[in-house]
Amino acid sequence: MELFLQSTVSLLVLCVGTTTSAFQVVTPISPFQQQYNKLSTTTTTTTATSSSSSSSSTKLSMSNFIDINEYTAARDIGTFDEWSTNCGVQRSDGFQIVESETNTGDIDYSIITTEPIPGESPVLFVSNEMIFTSENIRAEFAGQNLGLEDAEQLLEKLGVPPSYFSQYHLFLKILIEYQNGSDSPWYPWLNSLPRKFSNGSSMTPYCYECLPPLVSKLSMNERIKFINFYKSLQVISPNLLSDDIRNNQELSKWAYNIVYTRCFGNTLVPMADMFNHASIDVNIEIRMDENQNCYVYSLRDIQPNEPLCLSYGDPTNPSHLFATYGFLDESSPATFCKIMNIKPTPELQNIGLDYTKMLFFKDTGDITEEVWDVLLYQILELRGEQNVKAEFYNAHMNGDADTKNDIHQRYFEYTSSTLKDHVDTFLKELDDLSAKALTKNVNEHPRIPIILAHNAFVKETFLKVQTKINGMVEQYA
Repeated sequence: MELFLQSTVSLLVLCVGTTTSAFQVVTPISPFQQQYNKLSTTTTTTTATSSSSSSSSTKLSMSNFIDINEYTAARDIGTFDEWSTNCGVQRSDGFQIVESETNTGDIDYSIITTEPIPGESPVLFVSNEMIFTSENIRAEFAGQNLGLEDAEQLLEKLGVPPSYFSQYHLFLKILIEYQNGSDSPWYPWLNSLPRKFSNGSSMTPYCYECLPPLVSKLSMNERIKFINFYKSLQVISPNLLSDDIRNNQELSKWAYNIVYTRCFGNTLVPMADMFNHASIDVNIEIRMDENQNCYVYSLRDIQPNEPLCLSYGDPTNPSHLFATYGFLDESSPATFCKIMNIKPTPELQNIGLDYTKMLFFKDTGDITEEVWDVLLYQILELRGEQNVKAEFYNAHMNGDADTKNDIHQRYFEYTSSTLKDHVDTFLKELDDLSAKALTKNVNEHPRIPIILAHNAFVKETFLKVQTKINGMVEQYA
């Protein structure tokens, strides 16, 4: 593969694990710092030549700060693309950012390749200078009495576990760089980011009432987490964030959504955050070296005009992807069966009580073994048949398939009718939820279209399962 950004300065070939990269890091001169200096000079000149009829405060507002209005602001992808190259981002031949359309008609962007890429080949390199990490952000403000430790203590009091602190640091960094306006080295990247989000934290309270129980709960959790992040800003020092920034809830929501829809663990990587999600046909993988440089490699041979896609999470849990990222993963092969009224116990969890295992398959209506196992175990508990329940549990734990199948057949009348009732009831609930959504003005609740699409997607799966279970019941009868 051709090397990028050849320079007269020395080149250092880095390795990721046991793989040698064809990309190279330029040293000792930093392309990122050079581009920052160039950007600062250009911004100063542009601001100075702005229309003299505008007041200085108006010029500052219009030219120095990013417009985050989801209805009027456009994403500047072209400038970001040029900036990333000037900052030393290296890409495979044919790597392109292209415009695409979401399943609700909104404009989005994705990355494709117009050239073939062999398997286990470098696709993208981003220097650590451009990357936000929680560790670097915390180190940047350590010992400065800027309120970071106070904010973390407040988050814990509000019920936010320390495992979320990494994302909180990224959230603060986004706000700080927004506050720096066009003086921020990351201004072109920030100005390329989405303004509109459809995840849980972006929904109105009414939206949650139009969603099925699991995704409604997950979406509300996102909103609660965002509100706690926002509350914690009140103890951040004004020397770090101005009052205008700390009290701007819409800005905080934008920063929160940038972090939770685009970070990889505790890291935000410009350009790498442009890769979209795939449930099944994932063809690239992100790797970080010991210096926190980012490399993206192909996992297989990739054909021209093929999208370059990562996995954002469990492909059989579209409810989580919807609540966190705000998109409907129609390529997901299966979804959780939505049985929510079973109280978890260690025994039930051993049997298979798990969102990622109790699945209905979209195309076939097939039902995973865990659904039947959990239902049967619960029915035996409710019927007080402790001996049979213990026999079934021991057979499951010992891998005795014959005994399990025998008990399943003896109680199929009960498990099948229970599952049929659940499916029939849930389909009616979906219709009621969608009808409720249609009663509201979409201008007041702009996430209604994607909620309707989500409910329709789930309904399609449940209709397949309904056909399957009805056939089973009829055959048994």
